[in-house]
Amino acid sequence: LEKMSGEEEQGAHQGTGGGGDGGDGTNASIKLLVSNKAVGQVIGKGGAMISQIKEASGAHIKISSSGDFFPGTQERVVLATGSINAVLTAAQLVTAEVAKHQAAAQAELMGAGEITGDEMVLSVALPGAACGLVIGKGGERINILREQCQCKIHMQSKDKAVPGVEERLVTMTGESSSVQMALEKIILLMSEDGTVHYDNPTTNYAQSGGYPSLAFNARAAVPGQVTATNQGSLLSSMDQMQVQIRLGVPENQVGNLVGKGGSTIKEIIALCGAQVKLSQKGDVVPGTQNRIVTVTGNTLSSSYAHMLILQRVPETVQLP
Repeated sequence: LEKMSGEEEQGAHQGTGGGGDGGDGTNASIKLLVSNKAVGQVIGKGGAMISQIKEASGAHIKISSSGDFFPGTQERVVLATGSINAVLTAAQLVTAEVAKHQAAAQAELMGAGEITGDEMVLSVALPGAACGLVIGKGGERINILREQCQCKIHMQSKDKAVPGVEERLVTMTGESSSVQMALEKIILLMSEDGTVHYDNPTTNYAQSGGYPSLAFNARAAVPGQVTATNQGSLLSSMDQMQVQIRLGVPENQVGNLVGKGGSTIKEIIALCGAQVKLSQKGDVVPGTQNRIVTVTGNTLSSSYAHMLILQRVPETVQLP
């Protein structure tokens, strides 16, 4: 296991799967992906919140180290293991803290009046074998889950998964109560099946092989040729470099960027780990009707956010 800070749980059970009883009462586990800043909310001052969550749920909880992200993302892994009831409670409590963080962050970044409701975005990493359970024959089960929970549920396709990582991401977008319901149903599906498990029952992916897909995506937006011999050192230096990108988005396209209840921009932030701030109404690029979008983060996360914004609003222009 990787070295953890004193605020984070040390004792996740090794060899614990998504379902099945390991003989010690541990019969469930789930990996939630949480941004670095949201992890601070989950841990709480002096570790107070994570201690409360562990005490209230009875689950074993481990959080990956700062900067140790799930491959292809800028998000840390929160692993909860224990009895099914313990894991369900822990997942609900962690999700509630993530929802609070996302709401506060969006209020600060977007300004009053831009976002209404309590929509959130949450991704979980599932064992490859669990994906078929969630999707169901012909997509029947995932469509039922969407209908029952009234939220968007997106399963990462096999070709988008990171090579060497036997896990795929499920991203849920909707009101926090709907996301919590969908997460609960997914955890129950894995536990009731009893055969699926995490091949990697830790939060450490250093030996997973390959480079994160985020890095590959971001390279297209970063000048310079990346070769097999220099990509490791380049990624390391890029990861440390903080940059700011300023973009102009037409006022009539702001809705496409923000999304209903802020869902689209929240998803961009959750996927990239960069800060994305939209100027207030009326605060436009001089001589235009373009609102100003400021993206701040390391080179990889900022470039990836830039790319996703362009995908949603092709009319976006880069500002000096």
